[in-house]
Amino acid sequence: MNQIKIFGLIVFAGLAFVFLHPAQAQAATCDTSFPNDQFFVCFFGDTSAPEGSVNALNQYTQANVPSPVSSWSGFDENWGLGDIGGTGQSDTVSAVWRGNINFNSGRADEGEYIFSLGGDDGVELKIDGQVIPLSPGGAWGDHGYNVYTSSPIYLTGYHNVQMRYYDNGWDARASLSWSFTPYLSAAYVSQSVPASMTTGQSYSVSVTFRNTGSVTWTSATSFSLGSQNAPDNTNWGLNRVNLPASVSPGNQVTFNFSVTAPAAGTVNFQWKMVQDSWTWFGELTPNVAVSVTTPANPPPTCSGTITPNNTWTTATSGTMTVSVSGVSSWATQVQFNTWSEVGWTDDWAGYAASNQGGGVWSAALNIGAPHQALGNVYYYAVAYDPANGWGPPCYSGGFNAKYTRLNNGTINVTSNTPTTWTITCPLTNPDCPNIPAGPSSTTGSYPSIPYSTWTITPAAINGYDWQVSGCAINTACSQTFP
Repeated sequence: MNQIKIFGLIVFAGLAFVFLHPAQAQAATCDTSFPNDQFFVCFFGDTSAPEGSVNALNQYTQANVPSPVSSWSGFDENWGLGDIGGTGQSDTVSAVWRGNINFNSGRADEGEYIFSLGGDDGVELKIDGQVIPLSPGGAWGDHGYNVYTSSPIYLTGYHNVQMRYYDNGWDARASLSWSFTPYLSAAYVSQSVPASMTTGQSYSVSVTFRNTGSVTWTSATSFSLGSQNAPDNTNWGLNRVNLPASVSPGNQVTFNFSVTAPAAGTVNFQWKMVQDSWTWFGELTPNVAVSVTTPANPPPTCSGTITPNNTWTTATSGTMTVSVSGVSSWATQVQFNTWSEVGWTDDWAGYAASNQGGGVWSAALNIGAPHQALGNVYYYAVAYDPANGWGPPCYSGGFNAKYTRLNNGTINVTSNTPTTWTITCPLTNPDCPNIPAGPSSTTGSYPSIPYSTWTITPAAINGYDWQVSGCAINTACSQTFP
């Protein structure tokens, strides 16, 4: 049905309806200032939307704006065929909205804004006095209600925003809003981390984020995943995880990495995106309070050495104190086990050690009994704890009493040897050479020859232990038979 709007009348096929307009506001000079954090509007009785200080049909505060502001739903005035802005007119009206708006600032919050202006009829946008192009074209012209948008505009802090509007007939409508896209923004997607761990163990974890900003993340521009709670902590052995690849806006990335469980306790596991030398940004991963426990102790052992070792003694009875170091701190007992070699006969005995502190344990070993024949005595240590029992043997040591233990080679006999001595092969073996008896002499009978040399042959007989019997080992002899 055709309709014609003439002032307060609408005519439908010859029928006329009268609109009752609100009382017209008293004319006053338009306030052209830009108030902080709100939009103020002035209405005029023509289509010029003047920007100067001229009389306005009406003026008032249109809307308050959050400070600072990201996206804003704005206002949408749909007057239709009625009174436009309390002016008492339904046609040929224009308006100017002004506001000093505080846009997001700060490294983690700044970004780009896209403005949307709707008009029936024309609309125009200015920021800080500069006309902002709108798309599609023809925004400032006669047309039905259309929405026009700006390109992304970087804004931070306070800026003067102005919207001009006019209606030249029929329906009247004006709207303003904007959307915000931060430069740096990250949305948490998922993570995988064990709820419990054991100190010192390595675990595979993963964290996934989506790039919801307008900037591509790259390693070259220092984007990475950073530890939080507290920021930059190294509780898990690292505080940065490198990007596996560049991440463009709208895409997501999964960080797969390994962490080492710290000391026992409840330890926070939380991460966030960071651009180093610039700012942290985006959402935090949900915090996971990981329960870290101390591992069960392995069988105790020792990492140090046994002393003394390869030691000579002239004693034929009594004890020798031996020690072992580097014993596991959780050991509750240490025992020295001995083995003496006399005619290739094993003779075992065990000696309980006492804790000297600092991982050192010591015991007094018998030189004589239970070793019925004196000779080479070997010993090793074993440690014990109630959970594991006896651990593996520690390093072995040894000392010699009366008998000299030698391998194939040369035996040097000094003038300090007894009056008679022999060299014998301790095994009944056809490979043993026939060693003649040494000459009889008295001590000191070699004033000009400090020692005599007997060479054991053949050299091919390896692994046999040669013994000198009848030699009371003393200081001189211990030097001779190292």
